[in-house]
Amino acid sequence: MAGNGDIFAGTIGGGTFLSVDNGESWVQVNNGLTSLRVWSVALNSDGVVFAGTEGGLFISTDNGNSWSQADNGMPGRCIDAIVINSDGVIFAGTYDRGIFRSVDNGGTWTLAGDCPTGICVVAMAHNSADEVFVGTAHGGVLRSIDNGDTWTQVNSGLPSAWINA
Repeated sequence: MAGNGDIFAGTIGGGTFLSVDNGESWVQVNNGLTSLRVWSVALNSDGVVFAGTEGGLFISTDNGNSWSQADNGMPGRCIDAIVINSDGVIFAGTYDRGIFRSVDNGGTWTLAGDCPTGICVVAMAHNSADEVFVGTAHGGVLRSIDNGDTWTQVNSGLPSAWINA
């Protein structure tokens, strides 16, 4: 959801959609997207929208009217999950290249600390203490308490190592 109450949705094959009336109607907003398989959407406190796609990470500064590629420094292209903490640090999870972070609003990206590089990130979230949680395919849950410098598996009691959300 955008700061002005608009809602963004990412779809598999249709790209991004925007609703300005609480989901009563939707309009496709894909100008500049090179991949219409959108796996994740996140919004920062300045109203900048990020879309993780099979073709990389894209950014929109005009409420989805136009998109530009914003994955400088990330190997691979499939961005499955995005989360932005309260400090404005952006984390992007890739299909098999690890977790990347940006401290300059998506301008540049670096591998997030000691994150395993072969993991498949499926979901990301953060809590009020700005701990970042990552759900993976076959690796369970990873947690960082230091803005992504270190990652710890936190799987005690989970019946499966495949975490979807």
